[in-house]
Amino acid sequence: MKIQAAKSAVKAALFAASVCVAAAQPAFAQDWVTTKDELLDRIQIEDIMLGYYAGLDSGGEHGFADYFTRDGVMEVNGKVATGRDAIKAFYDNYSTMSPGEALPGKLHVLLNNLRIDVNGDRATVHLVWTEVNSDSIKLAPRIVEQGTDDTDMKKVDGRWLITKRIILNSGGLPDAYDESFRERSGE
Repeated sequence: MKIQAAKSAVKAALFAASVCVAAAQPAFAQDWVTTKDELLDRIQIEDIMLGYYAGLDSGGEHGFADYFTRDGVMEVNGKVATGRDAIKAFYDNYSTMSPGEALPGKLHVLLNNLRIDVNGDRATVHLVWTEVNSDSIKLAPRIVEQGTDDTDMKKVDGRWLITKRIILNSGGLPDAYDESFRERSGE
């Protein structure tokens, strides 16, 4: 009889524990649920970010301004360009503004710690970028610059576009930004 009572007590305890877990699970699981639409949005945003930075690797005209809304804002180390025309002019004049950045060899931009948060037709992106240059095939690659990219995006006519982007160096600051650069709290 004591064995039967003990088995009943264990069954009751297991049942109570499973009820508690089942009751708590939806609230916990809900924080981690991603819908198909959110997943598609995140993939599209990741592709946009990778495409944008791939243009920096190539060094050629890449239509960077086309990634922005018409009134988009781009801030790079304190220098601000507002609107597609100003953003295009920023990139068109970059080699004149910062001639010291023309490096021999091959430049690659690595993206790490990519975090994309989608909220309806708005999204935020945070990532760490690292520029690595290979001066020649015989020399080991070297880190040239590193920093953060905080980007706000909006879906316009089914396409994700940048509304605001803040790019901030954390190392290897080019001379062109000596006067405009300022540290940001919390970054």
